[in-house]
Amino acid sequence: MDLFVEEVKDEAYLDPITGKFEPFEIIEETIKVRLGSDVIVKHRVTRNGIIMPLDSIDGSAGQAMPWISKEAIRDLGPGKAYSMAWILDPVIQKKMGVDAGKTTISKQRFLALDSPAIQTGENFIAALKDWSPFGLNIVFALLSGDIGYQATGVFPKRNHNVVQGVYAKLASKPENLWTGILTSDDLPYVVNPEKGYIVNTNNRIASHRMKHGVSHNLFFSHRAVRISELLE
Repeated sequence: MDLFVEEVKDEAYLDPITGKFEPFEIIEETIKVRLGSDVIVKHRVTRNGIIMPLDSIDGSAGQAMPWISKEAIRDLGPGKAYSMAWILDPVIQKKMGVDAGKTTISKQRFLALDSPAIQTGENFIAALKDWSPFGLNIVFALLSGDIGYQATGVFPKRNHNVVQGVYAKLASKPENLWTGILTSDDLPYVVNPEKGYIVNTNNRIASHRMKHGVSHNLFFSHRAVRISELLE
């Protein structure tokens, strides 16, 4: 997920590719309300993401996030607006050409119990390629004795390694655009590490030399360090 600061004018935004003010793409969504009238929400979409209005539902504009205050949005001043890109949003998936899909209960059972084909760590890693779009740390141990780890999820490729909305990026700069989608091969994984065990406590599991950033939203490593000390 990334936040962008857009330059806006009337019903248009400054496009980072054309360098001109281009009209918003307008997407209307009907929200069904139990025991009430339907609410029509109009999303204003830029090349980067969805414009965030002062109010989350006001009948004229779309999504807002609870950690962005109205004051923060107003403080941008005239001619500026936040937009948000979230890879699990269907609108953003369509723009990026992504079918994130979902992991079904039957798929989870197949991996956990029912697959005679999964005899090696490499087989298990291969079976995780179409796992849930949500980011997970999956640690596994097989009857064959193989152990392993695979990070899963659908993540955007960026031109730089600053990720997960650490700060709002200027939407008018082409270098801040998402450039694609990471594949499972781009994410950290290991099978049968030399030290003979795997520790993960939702801590950082790759060095800063990792080619593509995934997230800064990680726990500190002190628990993993202490577990490793006890195992050693």
